[in-house]
Parts: sequence; structure tokens; C-alpha cells
Amino acid sequence: MSKPVREKTRARISFFLLSVIAACLVCLILLVPRCGRFPEEEQPPPQGEAPIDDGVAPEEAPPEARPQAPRPPVLRISVVIDDAGYSLETLQPFLEYPGPLTVAVLPNLPLSREAARRVKEAGKELIVHLPMEPMGAEDPGPGAIMTGQDEETIRSLLAQSFDSVPGARGANNHMGSRAMADPGVMQAVMRYLAETGRFFLDSGTTDDSRAPESAGRWGVPLLKRGVFLDNEPGEIASRLQEGFELARANGAAVLIGHVKSPEILTELGRLEPRWRREGAEIVALGELLEAAGEGTAP
Repeated sequence: MSKPVREKTRARISFFLLSVIAACLVCLILLVPRCGRFPEEEQPPPQGEAPIDDGVAPEEAPPEARPQAPRPPVLRISVVIDDAGYSLETLQPFLEYPGPLTVAVLPNLPLSREAARRVKEAGKELIVHLPMEPMGAEDPGPGAIMTGQDEETIRSLLAQSFDSVPGARGANNHMGSRAMADPGVMQAVMRYLAETGRFFLDSGTTDDSRAPESAGRWGVPLLKRGVFLDNEPGEIASRLQEGFELARANGAAVLIGHVKSPEILTELGRLEPRWRREGAEIVALGELLEAAGEGTAP
């Protein structure tokens, strides 16, 4: 092949290669704006157009990211069972109740210590049901706190009562409408409870109780009875519901019944699931006090 022919052939090949390269560059320039992101990246739909339904359900948000329905407020109800200590048989059904209960054991009785032991063993809260002088002539029981006693005598009787009910976290008054209204008696009682780190439940046997001012002076955690459950036969269910309504109004309520009334357990078992659905829980007195900040609880 002559030299002129070879040069002409090379020129044609070079022109062809340059044309191919130019065409490739033009294609790249046209395609790059449409492929600015990797294919797996999700592109937002054009403004004003609905997203395309590709038949694939969106990934479900984790539980913690889902909006939560507001929970109902927690209402706390304490149920106290008085007059334990006379009979272990009448006490037993309350010890078998699966939920929290507070049991008040009368001191200085032949069965007081054993009743206290069983209450603790069952995991229930234990307090002393402290005999105190009533307005009438009824005998409150052995070791009663009376208005004519001096502070030293009252302190000795308190120590004796707590010793016969070992493990008690606090006390509530048994009878006591006269003693609870006496400032001197209440000062002596509250001072002793403050020194021994215990709380007091005012059973509400008198409207003239001096417990609040004395407890405040000595820094004793104080609770107040809201409803008596079994003073009237056949009204336990309505009294329990009254206690629930009191808790709904005040955030908490203390209900007192007696060991002679096992019907309390039947009605409590029937009502408690509904209470729980409506935001209420049954707690021991100590837990109710903790929620109130160790002050005065309803």
C-alpha cells in the first residue's frame, strides 16, 4: 500500500473513533441529570403528583416510635382489715387474698403474736390496732391508751403493744373517740411513733381528732380513713364503690373493714378488675404514703 493511501486510511479511522467518543459524551451528558442518585435511593414524587403505589407496604414503625394513647391517672386505694388477733381461722381468708392488704392486729391477746407472724409470712402489711379510750363505757381491750395516763405510762403501753405485734410498720386506733380528741394523749402517741419511725392511721372515730396537728408537730406520716366498709350489713359493695369514687376525687383513699366480714374479699375480687381498667390500684398503706411523699395522705 502506498504512503498516501495509508495516511488516508488512518485519517478515516481517527475520525471514526472521535465520532464514537463524541457520541458517548453526548449520551452521558443527557443521562447524568436523570441518574443523579443511586437506584436504591428513594426519589420523592414530583410536586403535585401522588406517590406511585408499587404494592409494597411501608415498613412499620418500631413500637417506641408509635403514638401512645394517654394512660389514665393512677388512683391508689388501701384496704385495711381491723380486729385481727382474736381468731386465726377468721384471719386466714384475708391472708390468702392475692392482692395487697393491710392487717391491723389487736395487741396483748393470746393470739396477737402468732397472727402477726402469719400476716408477715403471707406478705401482707402489718400494723397495730391500738386500743384507745372511747366516749362510752365499752372496754377497748388490754393495754388501752386512756386520757388519765401520763406520757410515761402511754409510752410504756405503746412499747408493750408493738412488742406483742412484732414487725408492725405503724398503728391505727381501735375505738378511741375520747383519747383521739385529747391533745396530751396524741402528743405522747405521736412523739413515740416519731422516735420509733412508724406511721399512724386515724380511723376516724371522732370528728374532734387531734391527730393531724400532733402528727404534723412531730413529723409522723399520717393517713386518714375515708370509708368504713362493713358498718351496715349488705352495703359492702356500695361502700367499696364509694371508696373508689373517693379515690377518683382525691387520688387516693383508705378503706377500713373488719376481719369478721369475709364478704369484703368476695366483693373486692369482683370490683378490683374493673377498678384496674379505670386506672386504680390497690396498695398497702406504706406505698400510699410513699406516693404522697411521707406526709399526710387522704
